Amino acid sequence: MIAEVSIMNNAYKLRAPGQNGIHFSAWGSFLGQLLLRSMDRAEELYSSMQLRGFKGDFYYADVKKAKASTYIYFFASIAFILLFRYINISALFGNALV
Repeated sequence: MIAEVSIMNNAYKLRAPGQNGIHFSAWGSFLGQLLLRSMDRAEELYSSMQLRGFKGDFYYADVKKAKASTYIYFFASIAFILLFRYINISALFGNALV
């Protein structure tokens, strides 16, 4: 929308050189033209969506229930991260090998 306003503002400046801003009497036609351009853009977008197979419905993936293995993996990962966060594993392995 901002890009459209910028384009229209540049076009107005080219048609009315030396004028600061858009004259008050042209605001109505300016906003009307912006509305028409927005509607045209929306129609083009919707047409392109239809050409790509959009039927008006959104299909979402089915939500699957988590298995026990998912919970085990999650809690094991958290435990592993906390272990490496609070215990210096590299120092323990280094001391064990020396």
